[in-house]
Amino acid sequence: GAFYAPQGSVLTVNYLDSRPLPSRNLSFSADVSHVGLILLDCSTFLSNYCTITVYDQDLNTQPQVAETVTNHVVVYKSGSSEMEAITLQEIALDKQTFTGTLRLKVLNVPDCNCRNCLPCSGADCCASSNDGTLFVAQGSSIQAVYYDSSPHQTASSSFSIPTNGTISFSSSSYVVGNPFTLIVTDADLIVANILSVTVTLQSLQGTTVKDEEQVTLTYSSTTRQFAGVINSVGSLTGAFSSGNGVIEISKGNSLIAKYQDQNPSMLVTAQSPSALQFRGVLGVSPYPLISSNDVL
Repeated sequence: GAFYAPQGSVLTVNYLDSRPLPSRNLSFSADVSHVGLILLDCSTFLSNYCTITVYDQDLNTQPQVAETVTNHVVVYKSGSSEMEAITLQEIALDKQTFTGTLRLKVLNVPDCNCRNCLPCSGADCCASSNDGTLFVAQGSSIQAVYYDSSPHQTASSSFSIPTNGTISFSSSSYVVGNPFTLIVTDADLIVANILSVTVTLQSLQGTTVKDEEQVTLTYSSTTRQFAGVINSVGSLTGAFSSGNGVIEISKGNSLIAKYQDQNPSMLVTAQSPSALQFRGVLGVSPYPLISSNDVL
């Protein structure tokens, strides 16, 4: 059978020894340990730090003191030998909750674990353990491990550094009247199995938005990018109609494409192609043509 002993309780075992006489009662008592929990929060990674929180009543050995705990938590990046030991501080007297912080250096490049492929300085690529800073990159997976001494086991928590999304036009030169292609690259969408994303394309005269259209981009497993096409038309009269699925552009207008990255929360943009060309237009005068034979 099984015996239920709640965390924090005292377990006592009694035994009656009847031989030799006189008989006697023997007993043994033990405290039932609490299982520790750990949480790694790197939502503030853009501010270059993470917070580690451990909850374990067994660490609260001196209720009258806000205790400091060492040698129980390490944080590392998956695939890397670099590790950082974390010092924990009890949040207040007799609270059983302990927190610590970890400094991050987020490199704005894909994560390849510093195998001589990062365009960074030697110090960046030769990160050492227990120097107070963990070197990571977009897409890095960070894990915090808590070594619980009673009971003897580990608990862990992980966090993946998001990738910054980008948006671009597929070409630096477009002819107004032809379709425009927009491209978004964001590995976080692929991990989340998102197959389409909506972006905004604006036609501006100076800083005034003259036309605004929503464009749906779909994922291609071949390019690992999201791409979508929108038709364009030249506006001769300066009259614009937003939301009709066609971007209207007048001479002198500029274009801006916008993608709202959800993780991290940021708006990324792409400016007009450097060369917007307009097709020639034949206009017909409303007045009758007069030949040289006509008599005035």
